[in-house]
Amino acid sequence: MPPTPFTPSSLRIPLKPKSIFWILFACCFLGWGSSSLLAQPEETAAETEQAPDEKEEQTETPEETDGEASSETTAEVESPSEPEPTTGPRELFELMGIDDSVWETFEDGQAIDAREQEAFLRTLYAVRRFKEKQIEAWTPEIFDAEALAENPTEQRGTLWPLVGRVSQTAATDIPPEFADRFSISKVFTSQMELANGQTALIYSLAIPKAWRTQTPVPPVEWQAKTTGFYLKQNSQGAPVFLAREFAWYPSGMLSFLSIDSAVFDQVRIGGQLSHRDADAFYALLQASSRARQGYLERMSEVVEDGPDFQLPHIRDWITLLWKIQRASKLETPSPARQIWNHLDEPMQAMIGGWEFGVVPPDENREAFLTALNEMLAAEDLYQPEAWKSVLYANIEKPQLALPMEDHALLRKWPDKLSPQEMRQFNRAMLEEAFPNQIARSREHSVFPLFFNPPQQQGRLFRIRGDARRAVKIFIDDPELEAKLGFDHYYELLVFTDDSQGRPIAVCVREIPEKMPQGEELHEQVDIPAFFLKIWQYRINAPADSKVAEGKNSQGRDLYNAPLLIGKEVIWTPRPSPAANPLYGYLAAGAFILTLIAICLGLARSARQDEAFERQTLSRQFELEEGVSLNEVVTETVDGPDFSHLEEADRLAEEGAEPPAPNTEEPEKNSTEETPEGESSKEESKNESNS
Repeated sequence: MPPTPFTPSSLRIPLKPKSIFWILFACCFLGWGSSSLLAQPEETAAETEQAPDEKEEQTETPEETDGEASSETTAEVESPSEPEPTTGPRELFELMGIDDSVWETFEDGQAIDAREQEAFLRTLYAVRRFKEKQIEAWTPEIFDAEALAENPTEQRGTLWPLVGRVSQTAATDIPPEFADRFSISKVFTSQMELANGQTALIYSLAIPKAWRTQTPVPPVEWQAKTTGFYLKQNSQGAPVFLAREFAWYPSGMLSFLSIDSAVFDQVRIGGQLSHRDADAFYALLQASSRARQGYLERMSEVVEDGPDFQLPHIRDWITLLWKIQRASKLETPSPARQIWNHLDEPMQAMIGGWEFGVVPPDENREAFLTALNEMLAAEDLYQPEAWKSVLYANIEKPQLALPMEDHALLRKWPDKLSPQEMRQFNRAMLEEAFPNQIARSREHSVFPLFFNPPQQQGRLFRIRGDARRAVKIFIDDPELEAKLGFDHYYELLVFTDDSQGRPIAVCVREIPEKMPQGEELHEQVDIPAFFLKIWQYRINAPADSKVAEGKNSQGRDLYNAPLLIGKEVIWTPRPSPAANPLYGYLAAGAFILTLIAICLGLARSARQDEAFERQTLSRQFELEEGVSLNEVVTETVDGPDFSHLEEADRLAEEGAEPPAPNTEEPEKNSTEETPEGESSKEESKNESNS
């Protein structure tokens, strides 16, 4: 059977017995009129409701909670049901027990102290319970710093859009007594330089996973945005906000398409599709649909004038220079650090003083490419320690995620490579290290998708092969459909030359109008698409596919396939007889050969008839030897003979039966010799002699 399509219905979480228990418990708790979950007299009973999913997510291991933006910190908790629609965040806060007495706890002009800690955590807990559509509806389009400065007390709890550069982040552990009560184990503090030049302090429940592994952060590191609930002003006069999470755009192709890179934090590289993958899946699908026609195709084109670099070979200057600039401040081995080490001092000064977000002038880019081309001849540019995270998925059990042609060069590195091979090898290593910044000089390979998928997430690939499945998937969630702006997409299974019998799953927004759809196809396709994850699915494997990688909970075989998201399919239709002139030539040739065969057959038949007449029929009319034509007796009759009719009439008058017709075979030869015939012949001969 075909792999289960990724539809919104598969993302719905069923109500578990544990969830029912907590709902009944909350209802009984409200009915008894006891104190709230936080034991605060002023809080409403609505705050006792806690989403069942949160209870389950509290059992996550510390590694999952701290190492990634877990569901605990980003899950959307249902807000309490209101008797009447609320008109703003302050009203909803009040329904959650965050009333004026709580807001009055906060004092401007100072940092959050121990006296404000409990009110701070209560408010942050309530922030998590806002629905996404409520936040979008109540957030203004622009940030008004003057309104906050004029009356900060009245603005507490209001929503504001925050866009800028995050320069510093820090994580703070919550004391156990508060962590258990509020289901919050960590709070993240970030400094953001806003577009108006003002610095804001933001306390959030989550930050992108990449921010946690790269501290301290350079001031130009992360372009980010979030929606903040205004809380107070700190001792430096900077506004303090509460937020749920950040969206960040680290430049590059994904940022150009307005794809939030933080959505990948929730995606599990392996396993079946789940609700954790939904945000990233639909974000890539929606962003790809916004791309201009042919944009992804151009960005994934293979350049054939390598290995030396030229200006068109650099797809993303800003991200490439930013990575080299950042590596210059770190001692960790990396491909960007290797490039920095091979630059001369003037070029290092140019990159070190480069302003983030500004494309260098042509002369600086030409100078950088000259230096980069000189590096291609260096035997020490590639170092296994610097490239280990790029090429190996598991350092303990290294398995190279390289195309086969690069494996051959790597086995010869460094002593057995010719100068030209060394340049090709270094170019290939740089392409693997900067896949979205440097154009490829050879065909795309799907090898890295199977052997090192974590490093390929968000990378643009070119999938060329045989599509054996193409089906239309409808989105049956009206709310999601309204958010995305479309109600369907297409799912294809493609087998490439180097996938070794394993399918590549690609979901796209568009396919050509005349392209066939169905389960059993053989259509040549070419699809530029972004890699999302390794999809584990169940299917009746084709004869040339690999064996199953595992079993699901029902004991059925599971298979792994890379899942990619793209915009459109480049389809090569099978040639039709009308469109291919070769078929016309073949048909004309067959017609001519048929005519020739018919003519030859007729000529041969004519020759056989002549031979038959000459050898058979002519003998029947030959005269006997010694007999002339004068001797042949022929009887001539001037008219028809009706004498037999008179005899028949006479017999009828007499009442006699007419003679029966003569059915005997006529004599074969009128001149057949009989005794009477011989005598008559002799008499005729005598008469003629006399």
